[in-house]
Amino acid sequence: MPSIQHHTNNNNNNNNINTNINSKSNSNKLIYVANYDFNGTSTAGELSFFKGDRLEILDKYTYNDWWQATNLRTKRLGYVPANYISAINDLTAYEWYFAETNRRDAERFLEQPHNGKGTFLIRPSDTNQGQESLSVLDLNKDKHFHVKHYRIRRTNQGMYYISSKATFSTLKELVDYYRTNPDGLCCLLTRPCRKFEPTVPADRHGLLELDRSQLSRIELIGKGNYGEVYRGKYGQRDVAIKCMKTDTRDRIYNVDAFLDEAKKMKDLKHKNIVCLYGVCTQEEPIFIVTEFLINGCLLNYLRDGQGRNLKFKTILDFAAQIANGMAYIEKKGYVHCDLAARNILVGEVDVVKIADFGLAKYLQGGRLMVDRESQFPIKWTAPEAATKKEYTHKSDVWSFGILLYELITHGSNPYPGMSNNEALQAVLKGYRMPRPNDCHDLYYQIMYSCWQEDPNNRPTFETLYMRFDEFMIQAEPSYRET
Repeated sequence: MPSIQHHTNNNNNNNNINTNINSKSNSNKLIYVANYDFNGTSTAGELSFFKGDRLEILDKYTYNDWWQATNLRTKRLGYVPANYISAINDLTAYEWYFAETNRRDAERFLEQPHNGKGTFLIRPSDTNQGQESLSVLDLNKDKHFHVKHYRIRRTNQGMYYISSKATFSTLKELVDYYRTNPDGLCCLLTRPCRKFEPTVPADRHGLLELDRSQLSRIELIGKGNYGEVYRGKYGQRDVAIKCMKTDTRDRIYNVDAFLDEAKKMKDLKHKNIVCLYGVCTQEEPIFIVTEFLINGCLLNYLRDGQGRNLKFKTILDFAAQIANGMAYIEKKGYVHCDLAARNILVGEVDVVKIADFGLAKYLQGGRLMVDRESQFPIKWTAPEAATKKEYTHKSDVWSFGILLYELITHGSNPYPGMSNNEALQAVLKGYRMPRPNDCHDLYYQIMYSCWQEDPNNRPTFETLYMRFDEFMIQAEPSYRET
């Protein structure tokens, strides 16, 4: 095979990005391109656009997540979600470049049923800061799909390469080359992996009173401590609408508790935590409006949905995602106090997010004493919390261990055959649930480590996240060489 020192391909295929917009006449303008369609709510001042539209950014500093822009196609002015657009000469404007995507994310995206052999993406490297990796979907010898990863290196002159015999001045040139010549890769690159729309950020004003007239409830999907949850619409956006019960005895207390949940959610912004959009408090019923996750709560998903047939790799991924979200909650100083499969939601592409912050508390000095009348789920609650009402981040870790049991048993009740009191008394005497049938030894070791009697001996969520991440990588070959 001939050596290629420098390859340039003028065929832009479907990834052509017209950089002529940065011409002299636009030299003082900040031009971005839309990566997705967005149907804005006009009463909130949001600007609609189609994928590929050019947007002139007028203000990107007043509100972090929402920028004021003009759509150069429609000439209309409004606010756009910053995570839906990219600078026109930025890598994220390409369909195949996935920013803020790690190895696990790449495998989750590529292994979706609609993808075929050769589907690919380029992402930042997990291990080498400032470098990229190519992830490609391939068939193994048993005709099963799996993802292969290749390091993209740089020469001293800044050229990109996977194999040193073929170097490129840009990542686009590298992609174009391997779409016509596998040259040592597992297969030809065929089409970029589909980018799923990111979560629309919370309203730019923070905890904002939403326009109630833009809300519509469609279907009852659940009930919680203080109300009911509906699938609904906010304008054209799919949302979940939590409605406070109006027939409760202590209405003032419940209103405060209901809105306190929204305030906690406002302070928590993470890819594995459900996003708050706003509230409606001017008339009854009071609403909390959040993003909608299509596959519902994890417990039902495990018992009755697609989760009945989850691969072990996906179970590990779910555990890692939840630990990642909880590590963030830990850093923010909160304890969830109700971590369980019923309070985890499942979205597209096997993404899971932590929800239901009705019992969550902010820690003062690393420890929290809770009113003895507060109700907490006994079988998920750490012994020091159940007996002394003493909560720390490590009491959430205990609950995470119970959630791991729910995951590996596809939604089975913990402590089967025991009442709440029987389970608590057994735990206080040193009993721990045995390893479930067909449960991997290392998985059970991680689960068991969450149930140490001394809270100080339990792992942190950051450690748990790293252990599951390493667990997944050990189960798969690392990087391929060409």
